[in-house]
Amino acid sequence: MSHQVLLDALPCAAAVLDQRQHLVAANQAWLELMGEATRPDDEAAARLLDLAQREALGGGLEKSAPIVHAHRGRWLQSRVTRLVALGEGALVTHEDVSTVRTSQQQLREVLEATTAHVGRELLRAMARQMALLHGARYGVVAVLKRTAIGRVRTLAVWADGGWLDNFEYLLAGTPSEQLYTRSLCLHPRQVSELFPTDVWLAQHRIQAHLGVPLLTADGVPLGHLAALSTAPFERPIDTQLIRVLATRAGTEVSRMRAERSAHDSDVRLQVAVEATTDGSFEFDLITGEVRGNARLNQMLGYPSNALRHIRDWEAITHPDDLPRVREALVLHLKGHNPGYRAELRVKAADGTWRWLLDRGRVVERTPQGRALRMAGLHSDISERKRLELQVQVSERMASVGSLAASLAHEVNTPLAYLTAALDSLTHAAPGDAAAALQMAREGAERIRDVVRDVKAFSHIDPDARRCAIELHEPLTRALRLARREVNKRGRLLEEVGALPSVDGNATQLAHVFLNLLMNAAQAAPEGDGTAHQVHVVARTGVDGWAEVEVHDTGRGIPADVAPHVFEQFFTTRPAGEGSGLGLAICQSTVNAHGGTLSFSSQPGHTRFLVRLPPTSSMVVLPMAAQVRPVPQAVSPTAAATRRQVLVVDDHPAMGTSLKLMLNDEHDVDTVTNATAALELLGRRQYDVILCDLMMPDISGIDLYRLVQRDQPRVAERFVFMTGGAATASAVTFLEQTRCRVLEKPFRPEALRAVLYETDPAAPGPAQSGQTVTGR
Repeated sequence: MSHQVLLDALPCAAAVLDQRQHLVAANQAWLELMGEATRPDDEAAARLLDLAQREALGGGLEKSAPIVHAHRGRWLQSRVTRLVALGEGALVTHEDVSTVRTSQQQLREVLEATTAHVGRELLRAMARQMALLHGARYGVVAVLKRTAIGRVRTLAVWADGGWLDNFEYLLAGTPSEQLYTRSLCLHPRQVSELFPTDVWLAQHRIQAHLGVPLLTADGVPLGHLAALSTAPFERPIDTQLIRVLATRAGTEVSRMRAERSAHDSDVRLQVAVEATTDGSFEFDLITGEVRGNARLNQMLGYPSNALRHIRDWEAITHPDDLPRVREALVLHLKGHNPGYRAELRVKAADGTWRWLLDRGRVVERTPQGRALRMAGLHSDISERKRLELQVQVSERMASVGSLAASLAHEVNTPLAYLTAALDSLTHAAPGDAAAALQMAREGAERIRDVVRDVKAFSHIDPDARRCAIELHEPLTRALRLARREVNKRGRLLEEVGALPSVDGNATQLAHVFLNLLMNAAQAAPEGDGTAHQVHVVARTGVDGWAEVEVHDTGRGIPADVAPHVFEQFFTTRPAGEGSGLGLAICQSTVNAHGGTLSFSSQPGHTRFLVRLPPTSSMVVLPMAAQVRPVPQAVSPTAAATRRQVLVVDDHPAMGTSLKLMLNDEHDVDTVTNATAALELLGRRQYDVILCDLMMPDISGIDLYRLVQRDQPRVAERFVFMTGGAATASAVTFLEQTRCRVLEKPFRPEALRAVLYETDPAAPGPAQSGQTVTGR
């Protein structure tokens, strides 16, 4: 009988291989299934078949044990048989067993999902299952000893319906030794002859051995799972099912080792949890009840029974973070994410905001998959956030620092004509005095604008609430700071059109734009740079989103650098010239605003695109419509009313200048400290108290609180003056106070408007902390 006649008579895919394992002949079923290939897709199965073919072609194997494996969406049972009548060669067959495999798949799913046993009982179940699946007499789970290299200790030994005592042995010279260099090892017969130094195999008359290593999640060997038979293996070998058993056993061994590291004691584990700085919690998803260890509430300064329901936690969560936290939680509860993780701000008992890292996992579900209970940890990451904030401040100050020369020019130019104007007043004719004063005022306003821009870039408030802003403001601020730096290297072109309002933080977005502009300026090619252009285009996109593009004609971003542009600490600049955080922070900021930051680049042209979603009530204003709010005109009736004004400022010149400004209209007293102010307030009635926020000894805040305690109606007449709140507590105070606030320097119109709006007969302003800039 010829090879082809034999193959065509077989009801499955079949082929004959020669001594070199080359294809000699194949039937149609083989060609449809395998083509010209001789090996299946499954690597483990391919190795086992290779071994069987070598034994068959070498004359040592008449017929191999069947091997079950996956191949191109099917399940095959493969076998190797040595051909004798038709000359030297091996017959390889692949039988489709996908239907039978369905029941085996169900069994694997049961094994993966089982939680009926844990610890040693689970390992015993694994050893017994390994033996029963392969008709073997023994099933073994063993682990490598961490204290003795090359030694193994059994954790479970199944033997003919019972259990043997655990024992230790040397790994060298045993069939299990090969498992630590292979993913699976099979010796279907005569294994005792292959390993003559293994006394245990000889004593128990073991003929066949099948083993698979147990690994950690990182692929580090832990031990092995094996079946040992006193007869040759004849049953199909299911490589997938063996892997399932090994994965489950390896996971349990890892868990048991972790428990031993905690001294295998629930009491000691509880002590460790209580001693940690983290707060642990359990969340009943049906009732909303939250239970936890002592640290859960103590880390925020609340009593142990203060935060017992999810509503309590939502009430102290920062409003800007709450939607994002809820979204992360829902995604995990629905099974879209393996765990829940979120960084959020919560209000502590002392009124400050703390950053928490919140992570957890559902630990109980209904049979239908509905989440019932979850557990997790709260970690205080306020210090980490503070360090991140310092890095961001450093990045911002580095940006402003690189603009030092330009800033000096921006300040020195108006300072020059301010000085000249003031000097000219000493000998100016009466008709020229007004012009000199106007020029001095314009110079002072330009200096004020530059200082205000720099101050904005140097201050970051991570807890600031976002609100609807006009995007022109941060873009204009960035352009104003970067203009001279760009013009030193080329030309700055601006094409700013209508932009929608966006929800966000104007200072953070201004830093994004400034960083992109500075990068574009520094991308100028070698040479004098006069031909270099930085082109800014701002518009409303077709979908209503705000779009700001920054183009430059610089060197471009190399292809090998482009994938790393937004990575933290990645920089191509020399040491000391950049931390590699600028673009990473920009992308993080834009993403936090719900937008995107992307780029494209080639030599001679690079384009960065910022896209931001509009507010729900979109207001589109052209650039020309962006005007400074001007204080309302004071009515003649109000102007006729003289106020009793007390100025409290530790700088005498400030009090003197305000007195000179207001003396014609109001009665003004000035003091330089809170003690003197308290003395005057005890003797006289004042309609308005203009008080500096930050003063030595007793601050303006402390003075206000002293007056509020003793004279609450007088405290309502305070107007705070500040050059910028220097502390977090001062920022919080300004956000919460009902008093008006004047930002230094302020214009006379703004001051007069505040004086007349502060009615001593009326309660305080309706809006707390309303700031008047006079811009």
